[in-house]
Order: sequence, then structure tokens, then C-alpha cells
Amino acid sequence: MEYFRQPDGKIQASFALNAGRLLSQYIDQAKKLPQDQRYEGTQTICVLHALLCHTVELVKSMRQIHRCKFDLPLPEVGAWLGIEKRQVVKYTFLEPITNFLFLEHLRNSLSHPTHPEKDPGHPSTGYTTIKGKTGLVESFCFVDSPWICRGKFMSQYRVRDKAKLEKTLEQKEFANKYGCLAIVRDESGFWQFEDGNGLFFPLFEARILLVDLIQLTLKVSNFLAQPIREDWDGRSVVDLLEAA
Repeated sequence: MEYFRQPDGKIQASFALNAGRLLSQYIDQAKKLPQDQRYEGTQTICVLHALLCHTVELVKSMRQIHRCKFDLPLPEVGAWLGIEKRQVVKYTFLEPITNFLFLEHLRNSLSHPTHPEKDPGHPSTGYTTIKGKTGLVESFCFVDSPWICRGKFMSQYRVRDKAKLEKTLEQKEFANKYGCLAIVRDESGFWQFEDGNGLFFPLFEARILLVDLIQLTLKVSNFLAQPIREDWDGRSVVDLLEAA
């Protein structure tokens, strides 16, 4: 089936709708299979990654009035997109986490399908499953750690020349993003940033049950598909997946 094309020729809305239907159809059909032959986890990750690439860029281009829900603080319960603060287990960024920032961090982690734990132990950007008792995929861990690469600090954040970090601290954008940091020297003679809790690096870590990740994926799909409606007012959201 050919994609519906928006007035500007783009196919994002139809792609999003088809992606959500693809996941829904697979889950319905997979119920007929033995549990060890079902791959909802892999299917969900693939669809969600594709959708979040569209979502993050779309939200960035939205006018403020249209993106207000995305800019709301991540709620404790009753989340609009099925994401809640309880799912975030570590967060050291200065900026309070919002619905949009959660999705952006998730998108970043999905772009690196590697185990986020690397020697010497600093968490690297990536995602992995969390082993459960059933031997099946039950939940995922997502990490966005922009200062760490393969378990080690990037060279611009662990330096021999203290002046380099001092210059970084003077940058207004850096201060707004990470707050007031100190510069300390480690046992190897390298200079690094420190906050009141010790060695500092920005970190987002979320743990999401597969059942919740599926719901998030379907809700993002449904949201992005709204322009396919001929009478869409640019704001309202109806359930298009249910109408499939």
C-alpha cells in the first residue's frame, strides 16, 4: 500500500501510522506462538527508534502553543505518552526533565545498540535488556551519557591543561546546561569536573517494562499519524490505530 502524502509531499504521517499498525499486527499474531518464538521486544525497539527520530525533530520545529504538552514536566503518574518519572532511575542534567527531554534521551540511547556498561565502569550511551527470571525480554535499560565513550571520559572532559576546563565553564550555554561545577585533579594528574556529590558527568538512565514500551511506541505512532486526517485541526488527537 502506497503512503499517504501530506500537502508538502512528505510521508511521515502515513509512515508513523503504518509503523504502529505493523507493531499491533505482529503482537496480535505473536499471541499464537510459543513464548520463546515471540519477538515483541525486537519489533518494538525497531519501530520506536524510527518513530522517535521523526518525533524529536518534529517537536523541535513546533510552535510553542503546539508543543506545550511535550514541555510539561515528566509526571509521577498518569503520563500522557505512558512515560513517568518513576522510570528514570538516574538523572544528573541540570535542566528539569520534561516529556520531550525524556523522548530525546531515549532517541539518543536507541541510536547506540550496545551494552551501556563498559570498563572502567562509566555508563556509556546505549540500551540493553534487564535480565529477568523468565528468560524472556521483560524490560529495557536506556542510557544517554554524552560525556562518556566506551566507558571512558571524552578527551575534552578529562584534560591535562586545567585552563581548557576553565574556558569551558565560562561558556554561558554550558553553565545553563550543567550548573556550577568545580574543577578537580585526579590521582593520574588529569583535571575533571566535580559537583557536590563527587565526579560529575551528565547521565540519563531509564528502565522501562516491555509492556510500557509497547504502549509508548503505539502512542507516539498515533500522535505522528494525526496529519493523515482530512479534517485535522493541528491539535486534536484521535485514536487512529484502533480504527485500523
